Amino acid sequence: MQGADYGQALEAARRWIAEHGRYPQQQEWEHRAPGRPTTRTIKRRWGWDQLMTAAAGADARAPKLEARKAHRLELLLTLRRAREELGRWPTAGEWELATSDHASRRSFVRAFGSWRLACRTAARLKL
Repeated sequence: MQGADYGQALEAARRWIAEHGRYPQQQEWEHRAPGRPTTRTIKRRWGWDQLMTAAAGADARAPKLEARKAHRLELLLTLRRAREELGRWPTAGEWELATSDHASRRSFVRAFGSWRLACRTAARLKL
């Protein structure tokens, strides 16, 4: 984008955040960026973090926080469905690798701290 100004970059970032519910990663922005300022331009002229924070507005943490909450809820619901199917909580070994039906065990550990804690949190989930 030739001659991109701050307003154009800010509006493009706002559209991304509204569409995806989170800040873009620099590689995503660059890869899907026809017609908007490049990552390099943003970093050089205004600063990547500064522009994204401004685009998110006063509640700058909200997009990332909401996306994280939604991801955690999705993981918990997947665990609950597995418990209903098996009649018990699946073991970490049974859940080791990701499939088309669920994320890997490691994803649960990253989100909740341990497999056991993920299962406990899923058990306490009020639907």
